[in-house]
Amino acid sequence: MSETVSIRKTRISVVFGFLFLLWSMGLIFLVEPSPLKTPDSVVGAFQSLLRLTEPQARVFATIFLRSLGVGLLGFLFAGTLQTVPLKWALPTVMVLAPLFALGAKWIQYGYFPIHTQIVFIVVAAGVGGIFGLSLRHRGAAIVTTICLIAAILTWGMPKRVSDDLDATARATGLHLLSQADRISTGDQAFTDLLRLAFAFAEDNSHGASPIVTNQAAILALGVVLGEDKIARLGGRELDPKNAEQREAMRRRVTAHSRSDLPRHFCVSAALTVLSGEERALAVGIAKEVADSLPDGSGFSFVDMIANQSGIRFAVVATQNSESARRFQLRMLNPSDHQQFIPDIAGIPEGITAAELENDYGGLGGAKSRDIFAEISRRIGELEELR
Repeated sequence: MSETVSIRKTRISVVFGFLFLLWSMGLIFLVEPSPLKTPDSVVGAFQSLLRLTEPQARVFATIFLRSLGVGLLGFLFAGTLQTVPLKWALPTVMVLAPLFALGAKWIQYGYFPIHTQIVFIVVAAGVGGIFGLSLRHRGAAIVTTICLIAAILTWGMPKRVSDDLDATARATGLHLLSQADRISTGDQAFTDLLRLAFAFAEDNSHGASPIVTNQAAILALGVVLGEDKIARLGGRELDPKNAEQREAMRRRVTAHSRSDLPRHFCVSAALTVLSGEERALAVGIAKEVADSLPDGSGFSFVDMIANQSGIRFAVVATQNSESARRFQLRMLNPSDHQQFIPDIAGIPEGITAAELENDYGGLGGAKSRDIFAEISRRIGELEELR
């Protein structure tokens, strides 16, 4: 390490040390935000972003602000260790940052935190510390990315599906598998399966909600063409006797001559039914970011075309009773697969994390935004998804 670099790191450590002490005092003497005292602007942002009720958004906003306060302490403490090698800085941060946070809260509360508070403080301070370390080393940045991906995937986890929806989805899935011999292979098979699933939904919607039967069709497609884990995400288990038949179906069905695109499409559509549009999109992006890490297949904007097409498909099919019924009738004679997943020509894939950051400016960079805009334009031109 050159003398100039050493001096610079020492100065940075001193600045972070001062801020760390200042914020420690803040945690001790500032009053923790409570639901009734959380700023309305923050509550409104959570309502808009997560589509929560006002009381739910107020609770989420309060938790967010509290975790931000404790996490910032861990972040600032990590910044004080600029001159410490990372192999020692990481365990130091993971041990001492939570202890400092617990000490500050102990003084503030006037009593030692209870178990739930301890877990919350330790996790928030640890995550903040890891994020602080990520600014100085690529390896730690990868750890931080993994933590963020895990948080997004956890946030995107859906609730258990109802018994009625589960029964209808199972019946739809068994119907699709029973028609395996009548379904062709390749791109046409994708269109055939979509048609069969929604013909079954239409046939079962007389006297029942077309939204529910469409949701069941999408969940069935998510399992038959996507992943078995879709059932487990909904709190259900699948019959293992049909596992080989489901896997065989996935191998023979393609879109744009690729077997991975129907999977992305159907999994994202099913996640939309289970968790909502925003969460399904966040999970899809998190999955691609994970693929961009070392040993992954690379970030794929092509996969994102299939993901976003599946999300749009689910939204249109389940928006309200009237649109759900119209969608069923339209699906009785669907167009070819390119009316569900648009042309993928010219869309990049296999992008490493370094390339995504350096060449595309990250997910928020101008080049990435242009590609996402092009994806949205192509999907917007599909008549079947309007």
